[in-house]
Order: sequence, then C-alpha cells, then structure tokens
Amino acid sequence: MPFAMRIPVTALLTAAFLSAPTLPSASIAEAEGRTPPLAFRQAVAEAAFGDDSLGAFYRETGYVPLFTGADDESRARRAALLEALARAPLHGLPAAAHDAGALRDVFARAGSPRARGEAEVAAARAYLAYAHAVQSGILEP
Repeated sequence: MPFAMRIPVTALLTAAFLSAPTLPSASIAEAEGRTPPLAFRQAVAEAAFGDDSLGAFYRETGYVPLFTGADDESRARRAALLEALARAPLHGLPAAAHDAGALRDVFARAGSPRARGEAEVAAARAYLAYAHAVQSGILEP
C-alpha cells in the first residue's frame, strides 16, 4: 500500500471547478437550460462506465462539462490542463503517460456532442492521472 493518502475522485474533480463561481447542480443546470445534449450525456456515461466515482461525479453535476464547454471557464480549464500535462516532465513524470498532444488531438476531433462527451471523460481521466502522479509520484514503494 502506498504511503501517500489518496484523494477521492470527486474531491479532485470538484477542485477543477474552483475557477468557476459555483458548482452547478443537476437541477440548477436544467433550470438554466445548461443541460448538455443527450448524445453528450450518453457518451460521458458510456466512457465513464466502470469508474463509479467518475460516473457519480458527472451524474451529480448534471453532466455539465468541466473541460469541453464553450464558456470561458471551460476554455481556461482546458488550457490549464494541457499546459500542466505539457510540463509533466518538469515534475519528473513521464511525458508519454501525460501526453498533452494526444489530448489536444482528442479535443480537435470533438466536433459532435457525442465526441465532446468522449473528450470530456478523456480530459477528466488525464486530469485525475496527473493529479495522482503529482500527489504521490509514479512509483509504488
């Protein structure tokens, strides 16, 4: 068992919302007409399948995108994530495991709601992997 404390997925993803003034809930998102298209929500659910914490996070927030939205906060999060991944080697992390170029390509190909949903989960997974590696390193003692 590693010595470092593991931070729950929901805590890490909620931290990604810090640049936004409030954490949108499903009911608020629906009331404000921010509910993403069905194809997006379905793609997120399918891509997150098997990861209960990731799936629960998106269900609890009404599938409002963290990284693939068209708003300024999403663009800022997307840019910050790509920048952090590009700088992973500066933290002694393998560039191949935190490939900003590959994620940038995923974003570039996300032209439909379904593809944006898949890109959303890819970004969330990349963020969680990076946050875990920075927190506890890449080696298991």
